[in-house]
Amino acid sequence: MHVFGTEEPTSRVIAHPAPASLADGEEVLREAARLIARGWCQRGLAEDRHGRKVEPWSNDAVAWSPLGALTRIWYESRGRRFAAFDAAYWSLASSTGGRLEDWNTARWRTRWHVVNAFERARARLRELRLSENGS
Repeated sequence: MHVFGTEEPTSRVIAHPAPASLADGEEVLREAARLIARGWCQRGLAEDRHGRKVEPWSNDAVAWSPLGALTRIWYESRGRRFAAFDAAYWSLASSTGGRLEDWNTARWRTRWHVVNAFERARARLRELRLSENGS
């Protein structure tokens, strides 16, 4: 019998990111957190100054969701940092219960919660990197 609300946080198993991408993932999280500090939105990937939804890489974007901020950083790298994006997404999703956009749209969510989640995600990657290096 299926009980509503008891499903796993994600529909797929998220494996640990590749060790080589961990430091780069930390940098992607740092850059994305800077975007969130400038402007944060709860609905859609990004918004312009009038609150209209725009693409996260748009020059008109002034506020981003966590996924929108990660997407913008990946886009600006011309897609060359996919492994870093993957590591950053894995860590951020793990730090927010697995459903990043659902987590972000909670009515009581604030920018402080989001910035804190980015900090937890960076710490998670840093710990994983140090354990991979045997430190």
